[in-house]
Amino acid sequence: MSVATLEPTAAGRFAVPPEPVLPLTVGQYHAMIRAGELESGATIELLEGWLVTKMTKSPPHSAATAKTRRRLNEILPDGWSVDAQEPVTTADSEPEPDVAVIRGLREDYVERHPGPEDVGLLVEKSRLPVPPPPTRRKAFGSSRNRCQSSRLQPTPCRPPV
Repeated sequence: MSVATLEPTAAGRFAVPPEPVLPLTVGQYHAMIRAGELESGATIELLEGWLVTKMTKSPPHSAATAKTRRRLNEILPDGWSVDAQEPVTTADSEPEPDVAVIRGLREDYVERHPGPEDVGLLVEKSRLPVPPPPTRRKAFGSSRNRCQSSRLQPTPCRPPV
């Protein structure tokens, strides 16, 4: 089986490829990984049913995410931890955000990846001057638990308790 990935357009959206394709479920994605059809550590992630190529990381990107992780570690309440570049699972996606605040520790998740009920905050650093893809904005549903920010006016957010 061959695997094609989608690249974002200049507008930050993903174009539908010219050949007929079917979206993948999270279960199919996991089965492909188990079968060795997708290599562990591949530079793709499942977003809204599509295999999408991850962005490369520049030195400023790495520095910004390291600073974010360090600052979050300083302020997190007990019972929460900072995770980086690790999968979280939703109904139709398995993004690997730059930074995530998760309930408990990553090693608590040996049978599954954290899901929406386990995530207090996701951070995705992008070099594009556009909002993140819709999957990154809506993957965790409830606006009550969602944090949004901009360069000018960050919205304070605390993990749900």
